[in-house]
Amino acid sequence: VERKYRALRLSWQPVAALQDGSPLEGFAGYNIYRTMRQGIYEEGPVNSEPVQEPLYEDVPEKIDETYFYTVRAARMVKETMVESGPSSELQVAYMDITPPGMPTGLIAVPRHGGVELKWIGALQKDIVGYNIYRREGGGGFVRLNSQFITETSWIDTSAQEGKSYVYGVTSVDASAKANESPMSEPAPVTFKLQ
Repeated sequence: VERKYRALRLSWQPVAALQDGSPLEGFAGYNIYRTMRQGIYEEGPVNSEPVQEPLYEDVPEKIDETYFYTVRAARMVKETMVESGPSSELQVAYMDITPPGMPTGLIAVPRHGGVELKWIGALQKDIVGYNIYRREGGGGFVRLNSQFITETSWIDTSAQEGKSYVYGVTSVDASAKANESPMSEPAPVTFKLQ
């Protein structure tokens, strides 16, 4: 299986002969079965017609679930479609891997007690919070918060007067992977009180 955006691209080795090795006659295609309960396939195939190539793209209904797939070859015997036994079962963790939109409009303002940060939150409904990052000098960005920030403002009380910092903010979604957005445009500031 390969992931292609929301689609799962399933592929398998084509069938070339019958189980006993005799030539395959009356080949009708492949049927693909999907379930959320391992080994239990109570529904019909997900494809409406047998698939001719050993390739199928499926888009499951629910994200952050585990799905199981199996494939059966089908052939026509007189006027009846007969399926092979199932292929080995494939387990797929179908996780949300799309990061949310990044916050915009970040500003950093020196205040008594720290540097106040304000930004415009991402528009998605499944945002659980934000991460705050700070860089000083030529170093890399370091995350400042241990818990997600749920508001669109925050005060960095660890900032030291007279020092210059660059801040960035990211969005985090509610998926099982807790996807994190790219960082916002950086906001530089020198922490000096008038």
